[in-house]
Amino acid sequence: QTFQLSLKKMSFLLRFKALQNRNILLLSGGLAVLFFGFNGVEYLLASFYSQFGLTSVALNSLIILYATMLVGKFFAPALIKKMGLKNPIYLQCLTYAAFIFGVTTKNPLLIYTLAVFLGLTAPSSGISQTIYTRKACGKDETYYGEANGIKDSIRAIGSSLGILITGWLSAFLAMQNIFIGLGFIILSSFFFFKALHPYKEEWQNNNFNSQKIFSFFSVLKNKNVLLLIPLSFTPVLMLGLALSLLPLLITKNYGLPTTGIIMSIYTFV
Repeated sequence: QTFQLSLKKMSFLLRFKALQNRNILLLSGGLAVLFFGFNGVEYLLASFYSQFGLTSVALNSLIILYATMLVGKFFAPALIKKMGLKNPIYLQCLTYAAFIFGVTTKNPLLIYTLAVFLGLTAPSSGISQTIYTRKACGKDETYYGEANGIKDSIRAIGSSLGILITGWLSAFLAMQNIFIGLGFIILSSFFFFKALHPYKEEWQNNNFNSQKIFSFFSVLKNKNVLLLIPLSFTPVLMLGLALSLLPLLITKNYGLPTTGIIMSIYTFV
């Protein structure tokens, strides 16, 4: 009877075309591993740095990271056109890992520099993943939404587990050593992405002009747009504050392991 129930569960899962797509599974698995490492550090960074009186460094680094991501979105199409679809994803592995390794040095200038570099390059990887998901679906784009949903769900599971396990390990190991280990875990996601089929992006063959990326500067002549720019950065600043201060408050009252449990639930939901 247990075996029959297992078969029913398997048959239910096989109804999802995305779960039968090798490239979707590789991309999802790679992202789960990558964000297992990154979110494990990101959500507990302020708590770790508070032990050394460097809470402001953690807060500033996350705000810089998410603020530069907004700028990086303008240059992402040009970067994808130059590098192709897979290389920006490879670059993401390196920049995320470099940021994590930089965090262990506790050097503010190095951390801020790596946060800027990560923020500028991460959006190109995000766009590449979206385009790659569409291409992996082939001519049958009817399950493109399903593929995106499964990819995001698997990534969220990886992120939550990363935070949960990092918080649990903090009771036994030094956080700096844990962060170094997470940096190497991020690098291991490269093997998932390396196995992806090398689809070619159509931008390399059309009339896409990279100079168009800089045309957004012309909107700065509009006073109404200038007034809206601060509003676009407000959610980013709030996100940076939430990722730094909320885990810090939980840690002060309940400790790092409990912070890992609460923030892992927050991330998954």
